Amino acid sequence: MMSFMFTKGPPIGRRDVAITVLFAVLGVIFVGFAQDDGYGADSTAGKTLMGVSILLAVIPVLWRRRLPLVAATGTLIGTAIHVAAFGTIGRCGLLLPLFFVEAFSVGAWLDRRKALVGLGIVLGAGVVCLSADSSAGWGGLTISVPVSIAVWFIGRVVRSRAHLAARLSARNVQLSEQREVNARLEVESERVRLSAELDALLRTRLADLTQLAEAGADGEDAGEALARIEAESRATLDQMRAVVGLLREGDDAGTEPQPTLAHLDALVVSEKGTGARLTVAGEPRMLPAGLELSAYRVVEHLLRATGDAPGVEVHVDFQPDAVAMTVSGPARGSRRQTETALDRARERLALHHGSLQAETAAGRTRVTAALPVLVPA
Repeated sequence: MMSFMFTKGPPIGRRDVAITVLFAVLGVIFVGFAQDDGYGADSTAGKTLMGVSILLAVIPVLWRRRLPLVAATGTLIGTAIHVAAFGTIGRCGLLLPLFFVEAFSVGAWLDRRKALVGLGIVLGAGVVCLSADSSAGWGGLTISVPVSIAVWFIGRVVRSRAHLAARLSARNVQLSEQREVNARLEVESERVRLSAELDALLRTRLADLTQLAEAGADGEDAGEALARIEAESRATLDQMRAVVGLLREGDDAGTEPQPTLAHLDALVVSEKGTGARLTVAGEPRMLPAGLELSAYRVVEHLLRATGDAPGVEVHVDFQPDAVAMTVSGPARGSRRQTETALDRARERLALHHGSLQAETAAGRTRVTAALPVLVPA
């Protein structure tokens, strides 16, 4: 029984407090001080007591949403106490609107069974009130009963609409989640398709490169054959990068061409600012794609092996059979960061059998790296 009565709704809000205060003020004024002396209110003290006592029926409306059945029962009990204590006086002008508010609340905030019980309690409170009312009497039931039932039905409609809105909102959330799942499945399907395209691309390109190499071996000029193989290799790498870029997770995956030594100016400024200097010696030329990318990355790592103070110098020397890169500048404060950058540069150089020499003296670091270049016979 206790769990039946104490079904909880939303917490008490400002509107509940405002409604309760309004009925309380009106109750003290109209049920107390506005009564005629003929109804037993022959003194100021008696009128005050009569007005204050009606709060027993009014205060429970504060819980009209939080505990609708408790509020309706409290109002019924408070009304019965007031009728027993003060007899026949004018109460319906205050209490009937109060009953209508509670009829709406039990209809809107309780399930059907409990709402019917709440309606019965409200109708009972109306009977108790009108049984000792000087202005309306029993005839007031012709208004109290149908209006209470009407506002109860309005509460049921409001509850039904609220539940429908909640179900629609939940359904929208489910649909949104399903759309996200479908989108992920479409992305995965596209990734599978791109992977298949990448596999086919590699097979085709490798077959083309094999044919070019065989043509060179059969008497074609070796230099021309190597140049064609280099061009085809670059095209293959660019296409592979475009496909692999699409396969990367996230929307920020880049598909731009790989950086080359021609981009060193922007790299030096980006890493060390406008105070750094880049010089180039020898005859700059296009290198094999993989070698040129590694040369760029080596310079990038060597820049990170130096400090951020002005005075960083980068020198690139295109030699006949190699590319030498020298980076010098203030030593970094963290030796660990310097060693990490140099280790990464060594890993890149090891791919092409390159070499690296590093020294630190007088607060400056100087690192020289060399990458051998295959020279056509």
